[in-house]
Amino acid sequence: MRSISLAALVATLVVSGCVTIQRPQVNFNANYGEPILYADAMPKIERYLQSYLKDPMSAVYECGLPKKSWLSQIGARVPVKYGFGVMCTINAKNSFGGYVGNKEFEFLFQGQTLARASSYEEFGVVIIYDN
Repeated sequence: MRSISLAALVATLVVSGCVTIQRPQVNFNANYGEPILYADAMPKIERYLQSYLKDPMSAVYECGLPKKSWLSQIGARVPVKYGFGVMCTINAKNSFGGYVGNKEFEFLFQGQTLARASSYEEFGVVIIYDN
């Protein structure tokens, strides 16, 4: 019994050692598209939050300026998305009427379109801000 457990542990370690997380290489020739202005991005972010939050009227948020960014989904075989990202810290009320605390969200724009919104709690989605 003990040897079977040991064999299972060794097999698990061997298999998990074969798993690698692929991070895309920075593509200096990537097409990020037209930059979006902060004034144009904010109404689209607010519209998204209206549908996402339980109590959107209670939302308190701070957002940075749009920056060149790229998005990757860890382990997925989907192409990297390039665009302009806006990082926001959002605090809003939950169903019980209490504030949940600051949560960080990233919004990726491709041109004037909101292509992706994700929170840091969402596993496997990485938005990287290029300098």
